[in-house]
Amino acid sequence: MDGLTVFLKSLKSDEEMQELHEPCSPTSRSLARQHAQWRAEFGPDLAGAWESCEAGDDNASLLVQELIRSGHSPAELKGCLDRATSSGNEPLVAKLLALGIPYDIHVARTAVDNGLVDTLSLFVAQGWDINEEQSWCQAPLLGHAIIIHASDSVISWFLEHGADPNAACTAGITPFSNAVKVAPLRTIQQCLDHCHEDTVFKGYPLHTASQRNDDISVEVVELVLRRCRCNVNSIEWDDNAFTYACWKVMGLGTPLHEVAKGGHPGVAELLLREGVDMTIKDSLGKTAIEVAEAMGNVEVMRVLRDAEN
Repeated sequence: MDGLTVFLKSLKSDEEMQELHEPCSPTSRSLARQHAQWRAEFGPDLAGAWESCEAGDDNASLLVQELIRSGHSPAELKGCLDRATSSGNEPLVAKLLALGIPYDIHVARTAVDNGLVDTLSLFVAQGWDINEEQSWCQAPLLGHAIIIHASDSVISWFLEHGADPNAACTAGITPFSNAVKVAPLRTIQQCLDHCHEDTVFKGYPLHTASQRNDDISVEVVELVLRRCRCNVNSIEWDDNAFTYACWKVMGLGTPLHEVAKGGHPGVAELLLREGVDMTIKDSLGKTAIEVAEAMGNVEVMRVLRDAEN
C-alpha cells in the first residue's frame, strides 16, 4: 500500500471519529428524531447530557460530571463541549473545560461559526494553537473565518490574538490566500497590516486572487502584485511536491491559467501587462487560451486572442 493511500485512509478514520462526536445532523431529520437516535445508540445518560449541553442548560455540567464519575472518560464527552459551544453558553463551556473535557479544532470551528470570540478566548487560555491547521488542505481557523465572511470583530480578534495570515497548512494554503480569493478589500488589508514588509507569502496568493470574478478583482490582484511581489509566470505548487502531486490532475499553471478558468477579463489584461507568458502550459499540457476555451470563458478568451495577434 503506497503512502498516499495510507494517508487517505487515515483521513477517513479521522472523519469516522468526528462522526462519533457528531452522530447525526439536525438538518437531516427533526430534532426529536435525532435525540431518539442518540438515546438508542449511546444510551439515555450520554444522550441526555448531549441534549442538555445543546440547549445551553446551566446544569448540564452536573450531568457531565456524573458521567465522568460513572466511568466515562473526558475524551468520550467531547461532543458535550461541542454542543455547549454551539449553544453560546460561555460559562457552561468554561465549566466543561474545567472538568477536563478536551477541545479540538472542530469545537473551535463551531465557536467561529457562531462568532463566539469569548469562547475562543477560553480555548486560547487552555493553550490552543491559534495557527493550527484545520486539516492537511485547510488553512488555520482565521482562514475559515474569512471564508464564511465572519464579522470584522471576529477577524480582528484572530489577528489581535496572534493569528498569522501567512500560516500554512500541509498543502500550503494560508488565511491570506483565502482572503485574496473571497474577502473584501478591508479584510485583505487587515491581514496585510499584520504581515511584515519583508514577508515571503505562502499559498500562491496571486493564483488565488486571479480566480476572482467580481467588481474588485482587478484591484485585489493589483494589491497582491504590489505587496506580495509574486512571479506572474510561476507554476502553482511547483515548490510543494506533495500538493502538486495531489492536485496536478486539476491543471496547475500560471495565474493566467486561473483567470482562464473563470476569472475576470480585466485581470487577464493586467497580467498580460505584467509580462505573463501565454505560451506556458499547465500540468495537463494546456495553455491559458486552451483552458479559457474549454471552460467557456469567452471574455478572457477574447482578451488572450487579441494579445496573441
